[in-house]
Amino acid sequence: MVVAQTKWLYQLVGSTLQGYSITGGTGALTAIPGSPFPLSGTEVYSLSTDSAGKFLFVCAANNDQVQVFSINQTSGALAPVGTFATTGFAAQATTDGLGKYLYVTEGNSGSNVDVYAISSTGLLTPIAGSPFPISIATLRSEPTGKFLVGVTGDGAKTASDLTIMCMFSRSINRLGLRVK
Repeated sequence: MVVAQTKWLYQLVGSTLQGYSITGGTGALTAIPGSPFPLSGTEVYSLSTDSAGKFLFVCAANNDQVQVFSINQTSGALAPVGTFATTGFAAQATTDGLGKYLYVTEGNSGSNVDVYAISSTGLLTPIAGSPFPISIATLRSEPTGKFLVGVTGDGAKTASDLTIMCMFSRSINRLGLRVK
């Protein structure tokens, strides 16, 4: 589930995407026109939005892709922008704090992170060097766009698990990820 601009809530229910407008003050939810929205993936895994609330990113895990929707800034209705291939099971996605880049993890404990530049229309373009060989399960951004926080592992709680929190930054000389 994600909230865009404190006005709209989007939630995956099975293989459908439902959208609601949020009434300020009361928090009441009202279905957005066109909801539920069709998805092309057989298993949708997670949702993310850019910091400005202009785009919604849906990880279609079994299809190894990310679906991008533009968010109507008046009604919250979604319009498809496109479907973009990932290098593997598209599990978790986050944008940098500025909404310029989308980071997609490969599986719950995958070995790669795909990185895409986000155009002003929502089109995704893989950046040079992507995917990056980083074993990370979950990534989250912070507002400046300089850092990402990642957690390894699949969330299982067994004696042999080792969960590590990592801080990443984008290099000034090349667009990529490095462990801090």
